[in-house]
Amino acid sequence: MPDLKFSFKTNEEEKSGDVTTYNITPNSFLYPDTDYRTNITTCHLGVIGQRWNDMDHWVLGSAFMENFYVTYDATSPEQLRVGLSYSTEEHKFSLTNVEMIIGLVLVGILVVLLTVASICCFCRARKETRLARAKTFFD
Repeated sequence: MPDLKFSFKTNEEEKSGDVTTYNITPNSFLYPDTDYRTNITTCHLGVIGQRWNDMDHWVLGSAFMENFYVTYDATSPEQLRVGLSYSTEEHKFSLTNVEMIIGLVLVGILVVLLTVASICCFCRARKETRLARAKTFFD
C-alpha cells in the first residue's frame, strides 16, 4: 500500500501557491481487525473525510499526528496555527555495542557492590549476636 500524502498551503508559501506535502505510512492508518463470528480478518482505514455545510474538510487525528511533532499556537485568537515537523532518525534513542557493554559492566559492578555490602551487614549482625551471647555467658 502506498503512503498517504497530505498537501497544505502554508502562510509564507500561500502567495506563491507552493504547498508542503506530508507522507503517512500505511502502518499508521491501517488497522487490522478480526470478525469473531466469521473469523475473517479485515482492515480498517484510520482516516475519515467529512462534509459539513458544503465545506470539505479533514479531521487529522492520531493516525496523522503520530508521525510528527505537533505544536499549537493560540497566542492570537485571529490567527490560530498548527506546526508540524517530521521526527528525524537521529533523535531516536539507540545504543551502540560499546554503550551496551559499558552499561552491562556498570550493572555488574553495582550487583557486586550490593552483594559485598549485604555480606558485610550479615557478618556484622552475626558477630554482634555472638558477642552478645558471649557477654551473657560471662555475666
